[in-house]
Amino acid sequence: MLRKMRGYRVARRGRQEKRNGSDAYREGNEPETERIPFGKERMREHFGLYGEMTGKVCWQVLKQGRKSRCACCTVPPLERGETGMVKWEEHNSLTGRYYSNADCLIAWAGYGKVHLQHSTDITDRKVAEEELKAQRDKQAMLAAMAQSFISSDSIGNMIHTALRMIGEFTGATRSLIVRYNEEKDSRLVLE
Repeated sequence: MLRKMRGYRVARRGRQEKRNGSDAYREGNEPETERIPFGKERMREHFGLYGEMTGKVCWQVLKQGRKSRCACCTVPPLERGETGMVKWEEHNSLTGRYYSNADCLIAWAGYGKVHLQHSTDITDRKVAEEELKAQRDKQAMLAAMAQSFISSDSIGNMIHTALRMIGEFTGATRSLIVRYNEEKDSRLVLE
């Protein structure tokens, strides 16, 4: 019997090590009190929470500068039974990173109902999406500029249109073309 008990302890420790080693961050809180009954060690390290987080209010620990429950909190719709699981993305003010979250309510021994949040860091994906969007915007602007030169308008008007488009794209109030000659003074060609 003693051997069997040791086996359970080893299995439980193995499961705990596996949970702490995964790329996901899990946190639970009691819906009524908003207090955290458990949190993975890896999550505490990732969020810079080197003290104990158990027993503390979730939004005071995991969000920066909060004075009350988060407006995006998924507990109310979960408690009303509107859904069994809520999936959503957020930018966390404490870490400055983006997360994909999956939230649900579960029965937890010793606590009753617990709000469980499973978070995955998606910051790299978000940065890549923003870079792709910036590249698409740049290509669209260049295509529109190239099309503006297919016109019967004067070259001066076409260049003014191109400069205006560059200014709008870059957020500049003015765009200009300067002719530069090392031997002579530079001079403004078009504005």
